[in-house]
Amino acid sequence: MSMLKFVCVALFTLLVGCEKTGGPLALSATSVIATETPDSVEIKTHGGSMLSEAEISTHQITIYSDGRNLPDGQGTAEQGNSVYALKCLMCHGAKGEGVLGTRLVGREGYQEGSKDVMTAMSVGAWPSAPTIFDYVRRAMPHFSPKTLSDDEVYQLTAWILKENDIIGASDVMNKDTLPKVTMPTTSLTINVYEQEGQN
Repeated sequence: MSMLKFVCVALFTLLVGCEKTGGPLALSATSVIATETPDSVEIKTHGGSMLSEAEISTHQITIYSDGRNLPDGQGTAEQGNSVYALKCLMCHGAKGEGVLGTRLVGREGYQEGSKDVMTAMSVGAWPSAPTIFDYVRRAMPHFSPKTLSDDEVYQLTAWILKENDIIGASDVMNKDTLPKVTMPTTSLTINVYEQEGQN
């Protein structure tokens, strides 16, 4: 392996207050500079503290478009109705039309006449179903991210897919079935990892 002379890593933590309460936006950064020799690695930090393995593991939750890393658990759109009503409706609307939060329903991905990309974007236009699970689990609900159970995330993912007429209300979504869902825009997208032979 070639010697790594210099590595600069920036760790960014983005804390966004709920739009409804007008909370502040805070951005903090910690830089780490590492110099590596063949026999040792010296790490100098400028502020911050080392993360424990347990803390790191809470952020190593990426779900890939082919379903890799999907957890155990399952859910249907029918089960997702109550979860959505309790934790999502206030921002995304009764039918996923978008209120304070992003629009969730609509195959073409754009609201007629909308110039706001964030409110115009629709989850139904995403190219793969597992990435919906990934985003919901790591970022929702907006006021309390990473608090949903894996079952609840499967239920909400199923709800979104059903509202976009992609699956049925009683179709069970889990780590085996979710990657098999064909999204309306799948044929219009390119998997860069496959193109580069890194998948």
